[in-house]
Parts: sequence; C-alpha cells; structure tokens
Amino acid sequence: VQELSLSDKFIAMLGLRYDVVRLKATDNFTSNGDQSGSSSLNNFNPTFGLVYSASDAINIYGNVSTSFETPTLGELSNNPSGLGGFNPDLMPQEATNYEVGIKGIVHNKLRYELALFTIKVKEEIVSFELADFPDRDFFRNAGSTNRKGVEASLTYNRASGLTAFLNYTYSDF
Repeated sequence: VQELSLSDKFIAMLGLRYDVVRLKATDNFTSNGDQSGSSSLNNFNPTFGLVYSASDAINIYGNVSTSFETPTLGELSNNPSGLGGFNPDLMPQEATNYEVGIKGIVHNKLRYELALFTIKVKEEIVSFELADFPDRDFFRNAGSTNRKGVEASLTYNRASGLTAFLNYTYSDF
C-alpha cells in the first residue's frame, strides 16, 4: 500500500495485489481411472483509502477494497460427483469491502476507534449434503451475501504499565 499526501489534512492510500494460486492433485492409484486434477485461480485486488486529519488527535477515514478467497483443499477435494480430484464447479469467492470510521486520542490517555463496515460477497462458499453421502459435507458457491457490522474500542492508559481496554463488535452476516 502506498500513501500519497494530498494536502496537510488528506492522505490517500492506494494498493494493488495480484494473486495466483495453482493447485494440482496427482492420482497414483489409477486402477479405478485417473482422477488427477488441477486448478489455477487468479485475481486483481485493488485498495483505496482516504484519511482526513481533523486535528492531531482525530482522524476520519474511509476504505474500499476487494478480496479474493480460494476454496481450501478440503473444500475442493470433496467432489459431489463421487469421483476423486477437485470439484470443477467450485469457484473462489470475491468480496468488495467498504469501511468508514473515526479514531483518535483524548489527553494522551484515552484512545478510541469506531468503524462501520459492509462487505458484499459474490460466489460465497457454502456447505451442503447429498442423500447418497450422509454426514459428508460438500461445497458450492452461493449467489451473493452481505455482511455488515460495527466495531468500537476504547483503550485507557491509567499509569505506566496499566492499561484498560474495552472492545465491542456487532456483526450481521
């Protein structure tokens, strides 16, 4: 992430990430057919943030970013076709994250932070069961989901070596 000072009060943050994940399974027991498989997953993930310094003790910020989450090997290897190899229909999930918040310090003793966030997820990975395979979890992509929440924290430095803190998170996933 790179920072760019736009003025005495505004700082912009820019970032770009490119992920490449290559997976390969080799079937060395081919008497029941070769069930080897491979998968290549990749994605660009940009990040943009803006910080407004209202004073030396108060910062207001906003961020927009994307993320990319590949299925785990356990999720990929549970193939609902009943064959070995990777589940060819399981795709990575992608999300766009939005966050706004304020943080600061009062009299060099009390630090505070309040953040609101929403995450819009596409192709969320969810589990399901099949009647032919009871008690076994398989995975597929759902359409889309929304996650929302609030995070708040207070940290009070009472004396040297003595700090009290309080954190609160509300999540609606």
